[in-house]
Amino acid sequence: MLFGDRIIFERKRLGLTQAQAAEICGITRGMWLRYEKNTASMGSDILARFVEAGADVNYIITGAHTPPPKELTPRESALLDNYRHSPEEGKRSAEESVALFAKLGPGDKTGKKAG
Repeated sequence: MLFGDRIIFERKRLGLTQAQAAEICGITRGMWLRYEKNTASMGSDILARFVEAGADVNYIITGAHTPPPKELTPRESALLDNYRHSPEEGKRSAEESVALFAKLGPGDKTGKKAG
């Protein structure tokens, strides 16, 4: 799939016409059409504006869709909120503690590594 095809896919996924996409990116519809037809290369400034509108930059550049973000559970959300409201020293302590627990693995309360 060509770059222009991926731009078309993203524009349509966002529900935009060529004219709307061009306006969002600050260019003419004719220029937008050239991007979609692969007769012109989209510069990083235009691509950045398109991404700000919701386009998946990873897909446009590589052809691989960015996976959707995983929703946080209420416990994860509370943990993150507490972390964000902690002083810097508390954040460092939390990071060190979580790293230690991650090394232990699930169900390991001894501190010994398996194997």
